[in-house]
Amino acid sequence: MRFRVTPAARAPIPSGVPGIAGSGALAFVLTVAGGGVWSGLLFANLTTTPAVPWAVVVMGLLLWCTWRYLGGSWAPQGTAAWRRAHMRANRPPPGTIAWALLAGIFFVLALAGFWSVLFQLVKLPSNPLPDFSRYPLVTVFLVLAMASLVSAVTEEIGFRGYFQVSLESRLPAAAAILLQALLLSPAHALTQGFFWPVLLFYLLVDVSLGLTAYLTNSILPGLAVHAAGLLAFFTLVWPR
Repeated sequence: MRFRVTPAARAPIPSGVPGIAGSGALAFVLTVAGGGVWSGLLFANLTTTPAVPWAVVVMGLLLWCTWRYLGGSWAPQGTAAWRRAHMRANRPPPGTIAWALLAGIFFVLALAGFWSVLFQLVKLPSNPLPDFSRYPLVTVFLVLAMASLVSAVTEEIGFRGYFQVSLESRLPAAAAILLQALLLSPAHALTQGFFWPVLLFYLLVDVSLGLTAYLTNSILPGLAVHAAGLLAFFTLVWPR
C-alpha cells in the first residue's frame, strides 16, 4: 500500500495588494518588532512589579489585535480578503490536525536530540535564560508561556502565512518553503548568533513548519507545535 500526502485544497489568492517583497518585509518586521516589544514589556515588569505579571496581559492583547487585523478584521475592508487569505489561519479537518500535531511532536523530540548532539560536537555559546529563581512560580510560568506564544504567533503569521502564501502563488511549493526559511535565518541569528550549527538547526525547524503550513493549508497546526516546542526548549533543553 502506498501512502500519498496531498496538499489541502486552497482558494484563489486575492491580488492587487503588495506582493512578495511587501509580504517578506512585513514578516521580518513583525517577528523582530514582536520580540522587541515583548522584551521591553518583560524588562519593565520584572524590574518594577515581578509579582504581578502585567506584561503577559498587555502582550496578549497586542497579539490578539495583531491576529485579528492581519486575519482580515477591521478596516480597511478593501484589503480584508487579501489579509485573510495571506494569514492562512484556516481550520483543517480534525484528522489532518491530529496527524500534523503527531508529526510535530515527534519532530520536536528529534530536534531536541539533534540540538544536544550538535552542542556536544561543536563548541557553541549556551542559551542563557534569565534567573527566574527570585520570581513567583506563577510569574515564571506565564512569562515562559507568553514568550513561546510571541515567537510562534509572529513567525507563523509573517513567514508561514503572509510571505510563504505570496511565494506559493508564484513559485513551486518547495522553493517557497525554502525561501521563507532562508529569510527568517537573519532574525534567528540576531538572538542566537551567526553559527552554522544554529542556522542549520533553525533552517530545519522553519522548513518543517513551512511544509506543515503548505500540506494543511493552515498555520494553526504549526503554530501549536511551534509554541509547544519553544516551551519545551525553554524549560527542558536550553537550561541544561
